[in-house]
Amino acid sequence: YQITCRVEGAKAPHKVTLVTPTSGTLTWQSASSSNSLQCITVDNIENKLNCLRSINTNQYQGEGKYKCTGHNYLPNPGTSEKIYSSDLTLVITKDIVVDLTPSSREIECGQSVSLRCSAEGGRAPHFLSVNHEKGGEGGKGVSLVEYDKENNKISV
Repeated sequence: YQITCRVEGAKAPHKVTLVTPTSGTLTWQSASSSNSLQCITVDNIENKLNCLRSINTNQYQGEGKYKCTGHNYLPNPGTSEKIYSSDLTLVITKDIVVDLTPSSREIECGQSVSLRCSAEGGRAPHFLSVNHEKGGEGGKGVSLVEYDKENNKISV
């Protein structure tokens, strides 16, 4: 995933910072050749910059608050700079895959049956339950087993 920090002003920005939750503060400065943030001009217009940062979304460590700040000198000589910022909160999600085996089975009255319910993905903690519906559809549901990963607790 890639985030774009776009900075533009009446004059070309002289400095851009991007604060990240994992890499700290990355900086681009027009007068520097050793920048930790890569920025490019937009449509060959020097007062418009796009600064790009790739985020690893295969793990949750890339999520958090990002802050892009543009620094622009004011037009009058000897005056200070103007600073503008924009924030982004990135939340990384992952679907949970749930599997119950066997998926359907007909057994004779009095026979025992084993069910296996598993869940993976998403965020911990997981709360997992296996419910039984008496008498087929429309019957009252009864919880057979509940597992609370956060508290490492199984309820039967």
